[in-house]
Amino acid sequence: MEELLQLPRHSVIPMVLRRMRPPLITLIVAYSISVLGFVLIPGETASGEPHRMDFLHAFYFASYTATTIGFGEIPNAFTEAQRLWATFSLYVLVIAWFTAIGSIIGLIRDPVFQRVVTWNRFRRQVRKLAEPFHLVCGYGDTGAQLVQEVTALGARAVVIDQVEGHTYELGMEDLRSYVPAFCGDASLADNLLAAGLTHPRCASVLAVTDDDHANLQIAITAKLLNPRLPVIARAGSGEVQANMASFGTDHIVNAFDTFAGGFVMAIQSPYVHRLYEWMSPRPEIPLTSDRLPPPGRWIICAPGRLGKMLHRRLREMGTDMVLVAEELPPWMSADQPQVEGKGTEAETLRRAGIDLEETVGVIAGTDDDVDNLSIIITARQLRPELFMVARQSDRSNRYIFEAADLDMIMEPSGIIALRMMRQLTTPMLPQFLRGIRDYDDDYVGELLANWQARMGRDTPRVRALTLGWRDAPAVADALLTGHSVTVGDLLLDPANRRESLAAEVLMIEREGEQMFLPPPDTPLAPGDTLLLCSSAGALRPIAWTVNNMDAFRYVMTGEQRPDGWLWRWLARRRETAGSG
Repeated sequence: MEELLQLPRHSVIPMVLRRMRPPLITLIVAYSISVLGFVLIPGETASGEPHRMDFLHAFYFASYTATTIGFGEIPNAFTEAQRLWATFSLYVLVIAWFTAIGSIIGLIRDPVFQRVVTWNRFRRQVRKLAEPFHLVCGYGDTGAQLVQEVTALGARAVVIDQVEGHTYELGMEDLRSYVPAFCGDASLADNLLAAGLTHPRCASVLAVTDDDHANLQIAITAKLLNPRLPVIARAGSGEVQANMASFGTDHIVNAFDTFAGGFVMAIQSPYVHRLYEWMSPRPEIPLTSDRLPPPGRWIICAPGRLGKMLHRRLREMGTDMVLVAEELPPWMSADQPQVEGKGTEAETLRRAGIDLEETVGVIAGTDDDVDNLSIIITARQLRPELFMVARQSDRSNRYIFEAADLDMIMEPSGIIALRMMRQLTTPMLPQFLRGIRDYDDDYVGELLANWQARMGRDTPRVRALTLGWRDAPAVADALLTGHSVTVGDLLLDPANRRESLAAEVLMIEREGEQMFLPPPDTPLAPGDTLLLCSSAGALRPIAWTVNNMDAFRYVMTGEQRPDGWLWRWLARRRETAGSG
C-alpha cells in the first residue's frame, strides 16, 4: 500500500523551461544575428589586407560585448562598418540579457515556483528523517506548545499549518532540533503524505488545528491510509468528539469538557485534584492560589462551548448557578436561571446575584480575553473574596492573566497540549488518574501526604517500566527462571537493601487488565508493565536494579559476589590459595 501512496515529485525544470523559453530564444536569436554580422562584414589587417573574422572570435567578441566588459577590438582593429555593427550588437544583446534576467527574477519571485521548491525541499527533509517523529497538524498556540515539549524531550516533529505566519514563527523558535514545516492545508491527503504519514518513522499524528472539521478529516485520513499509527485529535464539541470516536481515533481531547470535569472534581474531590496537580509538570487546571473552588452558587459568564460543559457538569452535581449571556444559548432551556447581559457591567452581575451570600465564585469564559478580564475586575470590585476563574484564549496574554491574580485560569491550548503529551510520554498515567477518582477522597489525601513526605512536594518523575528483556533484563531473567519477585523488591535501594527508595508503583498492567495501587507483596509476572512514581534521585537506582544482575541479586538476597570472568577468576584463585 505504501508504494501506491508515493506522491509524484513536482519538478522545477519544466517550469523553468516553460517560463524561460521566450527569453532564451531571444538571447539565441540576438547572439546569432550578432555573430553572423561579425563573420560576414569584411575587416582588414594592420597592413591593410582583407580579413574576415571567424565564428570563434565573433562569438568571443559578442560575449564580452554583451556583458559590457570591453576587452578591445580583436583580432585586428575594426573597420567603420564593423564598429557600427558592434554598436548595434551591444544594444541588442544588453536588451536581450535584461529581458532574460528580468524573467529569471520573475520566476524566482513567482509564488507557484517558490511553493514547488518549498514542497520538494520539505518532502526531501521528511524523507531523510531517521529518528521517530510526531506529525503535528496545526501550529497555533496548542501546536507551538506541543512542538516545544516534544523537541525538549529529544524527539523530532514535523509541522503542517495553513497560516504562513505560523511557519515563520516556527523558524524563529529556539528549539532543540530542526523541525521541517510546510504551509498548507493539513486536511489534504497529499500534504499529509508529504509530511510523512506513511513514513516508517512516523510515531503519531496530532490533529490540533482550530477547525474541528479539519481535525476530523485529518483523523479519518490518517486512520484510512495508516491504520497502525496512533492519532490524537482535538475536538471542540461533543458531536465532533463522537464522530471521531466512531471510526477509531485513538485519543480525543476536548479542552472544554476536560476543564469542566476538572473543575467539578476540584469541588467534589479536592485531594484527587491536588494529586492531579502534583503529578503534572504543568497542571491542566492550574490554580494560581492555594484555594480550591468551594461548593455553592456560581455565576457563569460563558455562553459558548465552555458554558455548555460547565452547565451540564454542575447540574449533574446539583450545584446552584446562573448563566449570564446576551441571548439564550440553544443548549439551554428558558426555565433555567439566566441573566441577559455580558457580565462586564456591575448592574448585570448584581442581577445575577453576586451580592447573595450563597454565591461563591464567578467564571468568566467568553471567547474574548479582554471581556473576561473586565468581568473579573468588575466582580472583584463588588466582592473581592469570591473565587475568580477566567478563560485565557490567546497564549500571548498569559502575563496579563498572571498579573490579574486569579484563583484559576482556563487555557484551552495548554489543556490540550498537556493531555496529548501525557498520551505520548506516559499513556498509563491518564488511566491511573481516571482510576484514582473511584477511591475515597480522604484516602487519596492520605496517600498524597505520604508520597509527598517521601518524594517531596516537587513534581515527581512518572515512568512506565515493562518487565522484559529490553527494559528490565535482570528481573525478566529471574521471573522466567521461576524466582518470585514482588513490587516491594524493586523499590529497595541497591546500595543498602535495608532502605526503600522514594518511589511507588501506582499501577500494574497485565494482559490488558489494570491493578491500581498494588501492595508491596504483590507478585510480578513476565511482561507486566509498571507505572512508577518516584523522586528524581530514585530513577537511577531503580534502573540499576532492573538492569544489572549483580545489583538485582543483592536486592533479592543480600548477597554480593563478583561478576564478570575476571572477577570470577580472581575469586577462584583466592579460594584456591585459602584452601592450600
